Amino acid sequence: MILRSGRVIHTRSANSGPLTPPGNVAFTLSEDFIAAVKIQPPSLYLIDMWLGNTTALKVRISHADLLSAIPGILISGGGGGSSLETVTAKAEIEGFRDVIYKPFSRDELKAALHKAFQNH
Repeated sequence: MILRSGRVIHTRSANSGPLTPPGNVAFTLSEDFIAAVKIQPPSLYLIDMWLGNTTALKVRISHADLLSAIPGILISGGGGGSSLETVTAKAEIEGFRDVIYKPFSRDELKAALHKAFQNH
């Protein structure tokens, strides 16, 4: 499940694309993401740090009961008045398995996914 501020990322259709192959889903609103997790928890999720009027950290904290058992990878490109180091430290404290920085390569994404599943 991929959550990105305001739009679905890297998809060719609603349910397929480089980051959302068949069987995976991308969301544009945190509320839709949480509703879907309640119905069927994913085995992993990727979430963008800056989500319009909230952040991935706030979503993770406010829904810790749902998300703490699911490996999460935080995506950040900086901004919002926080350095990448600060975002990384906060992500680690909140239990994200990894943080990748935009723009990221396919190899960086693969490494983050491997790390998330290795530690699960």
